[in-house]
Amino acid sequence: MLKIREPRRPFEDWVRVRGGRVTREQIEEFVRENGGGRVLHPRGSSWIVERFADPAERRFLLGYDQRHLFAAQIPAGDTVPEAHESLKPSEVKAAEQRRPGSVIRQGEWFFAPTSREEVLEVRRHIARPGRLPGDGEPHFAEQLVSLPGERDPETGWLRLRFYVRGTVHHRDHRTVCFDSWRRVHLNTAVRRRGQRARGFHWID
Repeated sequence: MLKIREPRRPFEDWVRVRGGRVTREQIEEFVRENGGGRVLHPRGSSWIVERFADPAERRFLLGYDQRHLFAAQIPAGDTVPEAHESLKPSEVKAAEQRRPGSVIRQGEWFFAPTSREEVLEVRRHIARPGRLPGDGEPHFAEQLVSLPGERDPETGWLRLRFYVRGTVHHRDHRTVCFDSWRRVHLNTAVRRRGQRARGFHWID
């Protein structure tokens, strides 16, 4: 466990631009929507942005997970067990209460048993090999189905629900295999809004 409280001070951040040119106005809008800051100037294929350190206390869980070191900013917890518990979404905790030991974790992903209604819904769709979304090294599923979920209350975007069956592998984790469909849940590590915004969230 690592707790950090630093003074509010400026630092330079990079916003990488992918897929063509963007205007300064577009970058400024993007920065406003992803943590705020002052756009300074372009540098190569990136823009330099002045941001400020968060003076609030931040908590990090650091350790060794199966085959590698990892670090995650956590939402709560004063001990390692509390930190691990804080990384579980409410759906995962509920699944563990219903069926202790039934939830499997691989890195930042949890795989929970599905209800009969979910299985019937998934069966109406075509399952294909695919990768779970996210930054860093991908997790590949032998069979993957994505379905519409609820809207994100902050962004208004439609969240997707993911279901997997068969093997799920990642080069830094042990491969897991499921004979029946599993609902996939991402852990609750603190993340910056917007996948293109640079920020510490989960490193493995």
